[in-house]
Amino acid sequence: MRSGLEGVVSTVPLPLGEPGVTGETRDAQGRLWHWRFHASKPLHRVQGAWMRETPREVMGVHGSWLNAPTAAWWNCPDAAHALEKALSLGDQFDVLHGPLQGVRFEKRSIHLELHVDFARQHPLFACEHEGGLAFAHSLWRLVELMRTLEWPVDPDVKASALLVAHGAILGTKTLVQGVSKLMPGHTYRWSPQGASVRPRVDLVSERHVLRDMTQAIEVVNRAFMTSVESMVTTNQLHSCTQVNLLSGGLDSRLVLLATRKHAPDVRSLCFARTGSTDQTIAAEVARSQGTQHHFHSLGQGAYMTSLATVGDYDGTVNHLASAHHRSALVATSGWDMGVLASGQTANVLFTELAPRHMSEAFPLGPVPQALKPLALEATQEALASSPDAHVAKIWNRSFLSTNSGAYSTRPWGVLWSPFASIDVVRAALAVHPSLLADHRFYLTWLAQKHPEAQDHMWERYRTRPLLGGAFRRAVWLANWEARIRHRMPWPAARSMSPVAHWRHHTPEVKTWFDEPDPLLLSQWKHHPELKDALGTSWRTLGVTAESSVLTLLEASRLLFHP
Repeated sequence: MRSGLEGVVSTVPLPLGEPGVTGETRDAQGRLWHWRFHASKPLHRVQGAWMRETPREVMGVHGSWLNAPTAAWWNCPDAAHALEKALSLGDQFDVLHGPLQGVRFEKRSIHLELHVDFARQHPLFACEHEGGLAFAHSLWRLVELMRTLEWPVDPDVKASALLVAHGAILGTKTLVQGVSKLMPGHTYRWSPQGASVRPRVDLVSERHVLRDMTQAIEVVNRAFMTSVESMVTTNQLHSCTQVNLLSGGLDSRLVLLATRKHAPDVRSLCFARTGSTDQTIAAEVARSQGTQHHFHSLGQGAYMTSLATVGDYDGTVNHLASAHHRSALVATSGWDMGVLASGQTANVLFTELAPRHMSEAFPLGPVPQALKPLALEATQEALASSPDAHVAKIWNRSFLSTNSGAYSTRPWGVLWSPFASIDVVRAALAVHPSLLADHRFYLTWLAQKHPEAQDHMWERYRTRPLLGGAFRRAVWLANWEARIRHRMPWPAARSMSPVAHWRHHTPEVKTWFDEPDPLLLSQWKHHPELKDALGTSWRTLGVTAESSVLTLLEASRLLFHP
């Protein structure tokens, strides 16, 4: 379980013996409210926990503050002043960069504010009840609190439908009815009179304003390099090893090149199928950059049979989303990681194919006709608060789903992508689509600012990332090959992690999917409506849908036991 902030505000007396700052307050109607707030001990040196009580309020921050004025910011008076200012002015919380969560409670008005970081890499969950409110840093811990308060813990059928239809639960829902997750960059406000949630950052008004290539590159590169530098500095201040994930793609390569400009000693980690192009290219890039490189083989996909990531993700994301990531970290010990660098989020930002409509961003996966009405209704509700389809995809696909690797990293370090910083995201969204066409912006950026990135093949297209006729032909060929492979019943083992192939061709994996644990199947008792809609067809919908169902059943075993 992660560490972080938790708290309860309730009209019912709270159980004794729990740690934290506690107190009582009467509201205008004379009701007595009991409250308790706690910041649990950080799990890593690059994390901190700060909580302060004054006669008027309680404030707390937990996580990795990447632009902190000092390493031990939780014990620094100057840092405390900055934290108080960021929390007192709720819309200013994003001046604190990095995976952070914050709370502020005004005793007299019984007004509570919760903040989750811009990319939601340090999540918070909350539950409103007629007797008050509870929140915690993980769904599992929140459910523990709810049970001590004797609040109901029941399945949410729409959240279950979202998990099966999309491989992740879009929007604010969780598998527990009445429990919501704070969306990326959002602030949750609660008082006895009601609650509201809203985003702190405007990602729409300055969209597509950069039309000059040179200017756009300067703006994006400045934000990107600042983000990388803050990550490297954090590791250096805490005497942690700088470790970068590295594949055959461009995004992790660019992060590594930028990291090397600030850090003399870097270790790189690649996890992939043995013999994959990712393995070869990553080794070449690491060799050229002089990093201490480690390759972790994914074997024949045996990692797919571990459901450990269900706990990491709070049951909100398909267990295969970063099971390969977790298996590599399990096998990599003694590296003394701090902030682990990745290249996630870039592919959603620098794309000419940004969705214009919600249906483009989140089409339903292969689900039975009987489930479609419920899944469509749940999807529309989940996306209703997003300002447009591109922001919805950034929030729900990039931050909630793809970046969920941050949660699987917990036992070893703190995962961070420089592309996920607020300044990089805003700069990227300001680039006009005309500059993004045919990868023109990205490849020109590399050529002008990071030319070493073009010395090696790009795994996606199996050619060097150089603008020109050869590159256009490679893109055309790769797109056609992808269409053909998509029509194959069981795609060939070509990618770094060919889960569809392994599901049917690795005996251990095939048996695990074909003959699920009876204890898992018994969890259907919590989801009668979904069971009726799916029947046994979920076994024929592909490995993503299968693993989503197994994720649902494992999470149900953990959540809804008697």
